[in-house]
Amino acid sequence: MLPQKMEDALNEQINREISSAYLYSSMESWFASKSLDGFAKWMNSQVKEELNHSRKIFDYIIQRNGNVKFFDIESPKCEWTTHKEIFEKTLEHEKYITSQISNLYSIAKDENDVATQVFLQWFISEQVEEENSVKKILDKINLTECSCDSIYHLDSNL
Repeated sequence: MLPQKMEDALNEQINREISSAYLYSSMESWFASKSLDGFAKWMNSQVKEELNHSRKIFDYIIQRNGNVKFFDIESPKCEWTTHKEIFEKTLEHEKYITSQISNLYSIAKDENDVATQVFLQWFISEQVEEENSVKKILDKINLTECSCDSIYHLDSNL
């Protein structure tokens, strides 16, 4: 059985993961409207990944005989200026999610909830991968910022 404090925190994380998917859908839409299909496809894969993360937590709460709760989701920003702005925001957002996963782990540790600590290990590793992936794309954008040809090739590679 999940400690109530842990259940509440995991439910909040479900909401954060769904909100992430909502944000990335907004970014995907912006890229698609600019015919940057590679960037849009990459964002779409992030949308699916965030929804998968929310489902993992959903299933875990149920498995531990907890109750899943849903909260309102705030509308994401829909207007973006550049592809660079989007990836800067994406990296900032992933760092925020990493901090929230770390907070979850701390709660699990404080509650002596070893099962949840083990469960959260996957998310900790996933966040390292997520931040690294976004940073690599942002690094490439920074290298190619002035070149339309380079952005076209990066879009094609994504």
